Amino acid sequence: MIKYATILLVLLICLNTNNILKAQSYSIESLEGTKTKIKLSNEQFSGKLTISCLKDKIFISDYMSIDTVRLIRNKFLQIVYNNRAGNNQSLKNLLLLCVSNGKLYQTMHLQSFSKSDLLDEHSLYWLEFNLIGTNKINYKINVNVHDENKSKRTSKTNHDIDNQFTLRFDTISNAFYNVHEKLVKSVTVYDPKIQNEIKQYINGDFPKIRIDKTDYYCIKGEWYEKGNGGVFLKYSYK
Repeated sequence: MIKYATILLVLLICLNTNNILKAQSYSIESLEGTKTKIKLSNEQFSGKLTISCLKDKIFISDYMSIDTVRLIRNKFLQIVYNNRAGNNQSLKNLLLLCVSNGKLYQTMHLQSFSKSDLLDEHSLYWLEFNLIGTNKINYKINVNVHDENKSKRTSKTNHDIDNQFTLRFDTISNAFYNVHEKLVKSVTVYDPKIQNEIKQYINGDFPKIRIDKTDYYCIKGEWYEKGNGGVFLKYSYK
């Protein structure tokens, strides 16, 4: 009996170990030059990625797997992760992190790739980023955007477009942007923490990344995409 109980305990430990992926740790310098680490971890099949640095934690729930992680200029950690998508579809988000005065900041968080091949329709969208500058006063990001759509049924929507624009760095919110927008209103927000919509009052002047017709707002350190019907889709939670 004791033998079987021991075997069962070992199996449970092994199962638990396999369900928890080994945490990945990345060394990074804060914007002030202090060395620190950012840790990524998730439980397998949980659909949630945990990002931690010192006492800060960020949770991403619409998550399948990490695509790439890249350290940029020792000051920024770029994480590209795969989102849930339908058959013959692919979605990826890009999160750019930095650390300043002991706090973890999301300097940018948006959709960076989508691909769809459905019957007679094909679409492809991607962003490429290049950071320039040497400090928070002159940091900029040059962005290349590719957007194509090919449809046999609705050929009028077909297009193949390449654009470029530049993001500047907001030294107060530690976020990249190409415009600021003042918001004073109640909006509907999809909160990934509770996986439901809530009403939220927003008041302030916020950094915004506008790409074509899509708006991404950095509101109190967290990023929101303005989706269909004006719903603000929150990308992460604390």
